[in-house]
Amino acid sequence: SVGSGRSAASLRAELDALLKITESLRKTLALDEILPQVLESLFTIFRSADRGFIVLKNDDGTLSPRWVKVRNVEGNYEPQISRTIINQVMESKQAVLSADAADDARFQDSESLNLNPIRSVMCAPLTDADGNSFGVLQVDTVNYRGWFREEDIHVLFAVATQASVAIENARLHEKALQQRAIERDLELADQIQRSFLPTRPPDVPGCRFFDYYQ
Repeated sequence: SVGSGRSAASLRAELDALLKITESLRKTLALDEILPQVLESLFTIFRSADRGFIVLKNDDGTLSPRWVKVRNVEGNYEPQISRTIINQVMESKQAVLSADAADDARFQDSESLNLNPIRSVMCAPLTDADGNSFGVLQVDTVNYRGWFREEDIHVLFAVATQASVAIENARLHEKALQQRAIERDLELADQIQRSFLPTRPPDVPGCRFFDYYQ
C-alpha cells in the first residue's frame, strides 16, 4: 500500500529501478562494471543518499571497499567503514537500518560513526549460494531531512540479493579466466621446453640411448 507516505509514482520508480538493475547485471561478467552499476542504481532510487560503498571480503578474510560513490561532495572521499555495522550485518545476514546513526545505541562503540557526520545509514549483506556473507552494500546520508525509512531497507535488501548473484558470477568468471590463463602458460612452457630437446636420439654405432623428460 501507499499508506506509509510513499507515493504511487515513487513506488513505481523504485520498481523500475530494480528491474533495470536486474536487467543490467545480467549483461556483464566484469566485476568493475557491476559494482558501479549497483551504486549508480541505488543513488537513483534513494535520492537522499550522499554516500555509498561496496565492501568485499578478500581471500585472506580481510574486508576492503571495492567501489565508492559520493554525491555532491567536494574533494577525495575515503569511506570510513564501521566494523561494528558490517560485522553485525555479515554475521546476522540481515540488513540494518539506522534512522539516526549518531544516537543509535547499537553503534555507540563505532569510532568511524563518531568521527563522521553520518545521520542515517542502511547496510545489507552480500551472500553467496551457500548463504555465506562475502561483503556488504551500504548507503548513508549526512542530511537530517534525508533519513531512510523502514520500506527503504527492503528495497536495499532486494538490490543486495541481485547484486550478490551478479558479483558471485563475475568472481567465478574471473577465476575461470585466471585458471585458463595459467593452463595456457603451462602449455606454452611445456612446448618451449620440449623444443630444446633433439627430435631423435644420436646415431652412434654400438650405442643405444634412452631418455625420459618430465
